[in-house]
Amino acid sequence: MKKFIPLLCLIIFNPAFAQNPFGISQDSILKLNQSMQQLQSCLQGIDQSTIQNIQRQAQQIKSEVDALCQSGRRNEAQNKAFSASKALVSNPAVQKLTQCGQTLASIPSIGTLIPNLSGTDLSNKHVCDL
Repeated sequence: MKKFIPLLCLIIFNPAFAQNPFGISQDSILKLNQSMQQLQSCLQGIDQSTIQNIQRQAQQIKSEVDALCQSGRRNEAQNKAFSASKALVSNPAVQKLTQCGQTLASIPSIGTLIPNLSGTDLSNKHVCDL
């Protein structure tokens, strides 16, 4: 992610775009730059090894849930996914990542690329059917 931000800034502020071929106003560029700086400072507060551990745990849980689903143990899979999601949501690093994600979603043009699942009702869905 840290490599993405400078690359994005280089693309946006490249002299080849100096004539403003996309019709982006100077104000929009300044707001984008400010949002990117907020995102970068938000992400700097999260230890990268913690993020990697969370990713490994999530992948492990996904593998276990998939195996349970494939073996027909749907209730066990649902319970495993539910307890794992509760543990993840209570993790302070995940909460911080969620906060940073909201900053990312607020950036014009980028926010439309990120799915918003916060209002999605998954209560009547089964993990094996997703």
